[in-house]
Amino acid sequence: MPDSRHPAFKFGFIWAALLIALFGGFAMGAHVAYIVGFGYPIGKSYYALIQTHGHLQLIGWTGLFIIGVSLYFFPRMSHNPVGVGKQNAILGLLSVGLVLRFVVHNITPYVILTAWFKPLNWVIFLSGIMEWLGVLVYIIVLLRSMTAGSAGARLKLETIRPLLLMTFAGWILYTTVQVTLLFDMVRTGELVLDSSWNALSVTAFIYLVLLPVCFAVSIRTFPLYLRLPVVRWSVPAFAGIYFISVLLQLGWFLQPSVYAGIILKNILILWFIWKLDLFSGLKRLRTFFRKEPEIVHRETAREKYPDYDEWGRFEWLIRSAFLWLAVGAILELVSGISFVFNLAIYINSDAVRHLVVLGFVTLLIFGMAPRMIPGFIHVKKIAYPGLVTGTFWLGNTAVVFRVFPILVRGKIPWEPVLGAMYGWSGVIGMAAILLLAVNLYRTARNK
Repeated sequence: MPDSRHPAFKFGFIWAALLIALFGGFAMGAHVAYIVGFGYPIGKSYYALIQTHGHLQLIGWTGLFIIGVSLYFFPRMSHNPVGVGKQNAILGLLSVGLVLRFVVHNITPYVILTAWFKPLNWVIFLSGIMEWLGVLVYIIVLLRSMTAGSAGARLKLETIRPLLLMTFAGWILYTTVQVTLLFDMVRTGELVLDSSWNALSVTAFIYLVLLPVCFAVSIRTFPLYLRLPVVRWSVPAFAGIYFISVLLQLGWFLQPSVYAGIILKNILILWFIWKLDLFSGLKRLRTFFRKEPEIVHRETAREKYPDYDEWGRFEWLIRSAFLWLAVGAILELVSGISFVFNLAIYINSDAVRHLVVLGFVTLLIFGMAPRMIPGFIHVKKIAYPGLVTGTFWLGNTAVVFRVFPILVRGKIPWEPVLGAMYGWSGVIGMAAILLLAVNLYRTARNK
């Protein structure tokens, strides 16, 4: 039975994330990839499109999904509910802010020489303020939920608390820098944000928000979902060293520290993946004792997994997500070592960024959503387990098609096949999002 003290799962965050991803972030990325892959003129809005695409993918797609899940998942661990009114305020501020940014920043390139340009730029700045306020409310209510209540309840979050606190710092850093850059854009009459500072804030969001929260959820859920060993190493120590490595990469100290941070950060990421034991199974020590199965379409549980295939092959998506993260970490590690030792090895940073955000975070969401969200709404199975497999193939194809051409560009001739791969990558990603949306929609209807 659901806990009456806690409000029902706020599905609005998931719908908003899926809609913004499908018609905003992924659609814009697909448009940009198509015109580049097939050699069309880039047009007036190209750079505004790139920045808005990235922002919608971070805050609109991954951000809203993470916020929706975290406002349900973590308060239940600490036994301190977050009220519906506060969740509505967060969802409203972020959704309206994101839609304004999406619509208006796609208009301004075409009215730059008219009287409409400056007022519309102020609207974009207002959208940033709304997002900043939404994030602030989110951090305050979740932090209060995590710190209030009994010591026993708080102890459940003790292991992953440093990772969650790191995400709060990342949220504040990213949105504050974004608001500052938007104000500077209005003040100077520019069309886009300062590219260097925008890139720095994106890096901060990826490595201070996305990765730490994915690490935290993995630590808490994988022993149950995948029969992996419970974490017995010091997560706070790992989080502290990881945080220092990201600060070094962001250039808070001398320039050489940036590459020291990159090397240390990626070694830690690879170490974390190894400690999870996702691939080898060498540390698979956990034993499960289940009651009589409630799922009638299978008589016995799947081998090595505590389920009856009612969630589809979600583990394929999770494992492929961490595989892409490992590939990205290795490539960036090679890039950092290459700079330190003055080797002639160049790794495109855009490829690494897409390996992390598209390959890791997005595929992890694709895998965790059909496993977690039905339980949040008290449904015992995903509507279409077979669509989870379809999402796996489409999602991974999108990653290969987007990343491989970037990695080899300049090293081998840009043949038509590479352009076609890059051009269709966004469309394939949209198809994967659509499959997930259909599956979750039908699951919610089956409640």
